Amino acid sequence: MNPMNTNQNTGLENSDNNFVPISNPYTLFLILLLLIISFGALDRMIKIIRSFLLKEAEE
Repeated sequence: MNPMNTNQNTGLENSDNNFVPISNPYTLFLILLLLIISFGALDRMIKIIRSFLLKEAEE
């Protein structure tokens, strides 16, 4: 029988060859915001929201 090696890597630690970067939770939001601004849709969405709120206030 082979003796068990107690110094083996259990897989809980990340070694350098399989490093996975931890994603920032704000990264997707910032990319989405930049895409909206780059296509000029932000101004259009603000106008739609503003007109919707003004219609609600008049009623």
